[in-house]
Amino acid sequence: MQNNDLNRILDAIRSRVSIAEIIGKDVSLKRKGREFVGNCPFHNEKTGSFFVNDEKGKYYCFGCGAHGDIFSYIMQSKGHSFKQVLEVLADMTGVKLPKYELKQNNEKHFKQMREYNVFFKDELSRSNVVKEYCDIRGIHSDLIEKFSIGYCPENSSKITKEISKFKGRIIFPIFNNNGTSVIGFGGRSLQEGIQPKYINSSESEDFQKKEILYGYHIASKNISKNEPSYIVVEGYMDVITMHKFGFNTTVGSMGTSFTSDQLFRLWKYCDEPILCFDGDTAGCNAMVRAAFLTLEYISPGKTLKFCNLPKNNDPDSYLKENSRESMVKLLEKSVYLIDFVWERFLDLYYRIGSKNPEHVSKWKLECISKLNSVNNEELKKMYILDIKNRIYMLFRSKGNVKFDAVNIDKTNKKILREAILLYTLARHPSIVPYVFEKMALISFSNSSFEAMSRSILIGDNSLSLGDLKKLENIAGKYCLIDDSVSDKEAIEFWDEIFSNHFFHNEFVKDIEEAKHELKDEFNESAWERLKALKLNILKYRKNT
Repeated sequence: MQNNDLNRILDAIRSRVSIAEIIGKDVSLKRKGREFVGNCPFHNEKTGSFFVNDEKGKYYCFGCGAHGDIFSYIMQSKGHSFKQVLEVLADMTGVKLPKYELKQNNEKHFKQMREYNVFFKDELSRSNVVKEYCDIRGIHSDLIEKFSIGYCPENSSKITKEISKFKGRIIFPIFNNNGTSVIGFGGRSLQEGIQPKYINSSESEDFQKKEILYGYHIASKNISKNEPSYIVVEGYMDVITMHKFGFNTTVGSMGTSFTSDQLFRLWKYCDEPILCFDGDTAGCNAMVRAAFLTLEYISPGKTLKFCNLPKNNDPDSYLKENSRESMVKLLEKSVYLIDFVWERFLDLYYRIGSKNPEHVSKWKLECISKLNSVNNEELKKMYILDIKNRIYMLFRSKGNVKFDAVNIDKTNKKILREAILLYTLARHPSIVPYVFEKMALISFSNSSFEAMSRSILIGDNSLSLGDLKKLENIAGKYCLIDDSVSDKEAIEFWDEIFSNHFFHNEFVKDIEEAKHELKDEFNESAWERLKALKLNILKYRKNT
């Protein structure tokens, strides 16, 4: 294995593993700011002086001086060889190891790339034409410096065969993910209409586009409580313009399909990165591919969100035509992976020419089969249950209960579902004993709903005509329940609405509050509260 390969493999492994989680199996760690602290495993101490920085992937003991990364920690603590540790972590993270032996690193290539970068930057500073182009595009001096932007002239004795294809182009150097080395270049034509518009360095052992995110070494320094999410765009100019407008956690996908390597790198410091690809057909299709790729790798707490730009806009053009505030609003409307996937399923449903049972049945099977790619078994069950429920609500004609989930999604969901639960009981009071305990758990959104609930629970089924009309006005257009519906059907329906939405609104809200409390300040009571909430969820699931 050549050392360039080794560095790339080590980097890939580090991006997919949390050093705090690994060390936390041996040492009781407590969060302290952006680090974790505990008693050093390498010497006896009463006061914790052992610090772990998940962001940097490093540990350091101020008591004995022990320090290193995840590889050195396992070697020191377990007594394993480097080869053993490499094989264990590669297997754990799914990184494939080549079968050839290590060789000494050759720095010649990296030195040459540094020299090219200096040359390009110097040439940009000398060219008034290029500086004028940068001004027109809004690439001001601070951005030129921040991203080390340069220019490759048409003629120069310093232009070698390796960089000759970049002649006459503005140059975007591509750094490795920790920002220590230039590993490639992207070149954009200065004149419109010249094809190809963008040219990249040829891929090599060090420059693998599937593993690289443009601007990652800059954006990662800005991930914080105030800016907790990476924003992933497609092009160099999109990244630069986003940073210009203050979106400093933006990275670029290198203009290629979004990859699992990029996903794991984002997840290292961010649980919910946001994809914001171009609003054209190609960009929309790329987001769909990214969504179904991500399904395979999601785990509790790790997901992906999607920001839909207006048609034929990219982040660069959208910001220049609108404002930072407009982009903020778009990003705030980003949808979660489950909702984005459902939107795609709905697109396919509406494209079915004939809604006959055979075609609809095929569509339903295809939807569920796509969810089988989820590797996490718990999440797979939850995703399938969620999508089945949405399908069920989209067009159910069992008995006389019918639902319209498309319009439900455009309303105040909490109010609507509370109204549906009350409306079902008002029309079928005989099922109250079967749902009594669950009904008592609901905290209704307003006093009138609470009063209706009490009336139903105590057996006083004399809701006023005004109350019934109110419930029917809210819930009636989404579900039709008449006397021909059996008690069994009504109970099944009521339970589905309750389980799917009360569970989310009540339990998950409490868990999120507990998580935020832990992030703000780690303490034993907050930790115990979080554990208790999770145990309650497990108990609830067993009983429903």
